[in-house]
Amino acid sequence: MFETEIEILGTCKHQNIQSSFLGFCDEGLGMMLVFEYVSDIQLISMLYRSDFTWEKRLKVSLDIAQGLYYLHSGMKDKKKVIHRDISPYNIMLVDTSNPLVTDS
Repeated sequence: MFETEIEILGTCKHQNIQSSFLGFCDEGLGMMLVFEYVSDIQLISMLYRSDFTWEKRLKVSLDIAQGLYYLHSGMKDKKKVIHRDISPYNIMLVDTSNPLVTDS
């Protein structure tokens, strides 16, 4: 199962998916996936800000939906990915309006 996840992450490329997979560690019980650090902010911290307009919210929502569509059914012949933990904590915003679906 861990090997399958590594294989899928290595081929997952979409502008709204954090796909900067760098490597992994598999030492006994110490299994770990390594991604490039995303230093921008979580969606949850933007939801109550007055400058996060409804126009920005709609754009972010549509971009997240496109990323999830890619994972769930748009990866063509590749295996499908079901995220199972979509929340405002797992969406990072680059420049406060470009979302990346992550698994933080």
